[in-house]
Amino acid sequence: MIIYTPIDLPKIEPDNWEVFWDIWNTHQNYLVKTKNNTPLSNASIGVADLWLGLDILKKTTAYTAWQAPFFDIKHLLPNMYNSLVTLFPTATVIRLVQSQKNFGAHTDDNRNVWYIRAYLHYTSSKSQWYFTKPHDSRGNRTYIELPEETNWFAYNDLNCWHGTDFDPNNKKILLQVFGNYTPPSLIEQSINKYKNYTIDF
Repeated sequence: MIIYTPIDLPKIEPDNWEVFWDIWNTHQNYLVKTKNNTPLSNASIGVADLWLGLDILKKTTAYTAWQAPFFDIKHLLPNMYNSLVTLFPTATVIRLVQSQKNFGAHTDDNRNVWYIRAYLHYTSSKSQWYFTKPHDSRGNRTYIELPEETNWFAYNDLNCWHGTDFDPNNKKILLQVFGNYTPPSLIEQSINKYKNYTIDF
C-alpha cells in the first residue's frame, strides 16, 4: 500500500521572501494545544513549546487541536494567498509551522485520509521528514524525497506514522492544509507521475 507521494501541484512560494520573513518574524508564536485529537497523542492540553506557527487562512478555530496566531496575508502576499484559496477552496485553516525539537513517529488523527503538506522553506541537504509503519516500536524509518518541480506532498494518516528530525541550523517551515480532503483523483495522478518517489508499506 502506498502511504506517501509528492503531489502534482506547482510549487507554493511567497510573492516576496523579504515580505514573508517580516510577517513570519513579527507574527509567529508557539502553538498551544487546546484539545486532544487522538488517544495516541503524547502532548498534554496546554503544551506550548513544541512548534512555532502562524495561520495565514482561518475560517474556524474549532478544526485543529492546536491553536496558532493569525495574520491575513491577502494584501501583502496576494499571489500566494490566491494560489492557496484556488487550490484548496474548502480549507478551513492553512498554517505555517516550524518544529522546535525532534518528533518521533506518530499519527495526527488516526484517520484514513490523505493529508497535504508543503515544504515552504527547507534548506537542509538531508531529508528530515520520515515515515514508519503504525506502532513500529523498532522505528524503521523511511525518509521522503521530493522532485525539483514541487514542494507539495501527501500521506495517509491511518496507514503510516510520521516523524521529523530537528536541525537547529536548518529549521524548516511546513505549510499545513486543514479541512481540505485530497481528491482521490489527485492522489492517483500524483502516484502515477512520481512512481520513483512514492513510499509503499
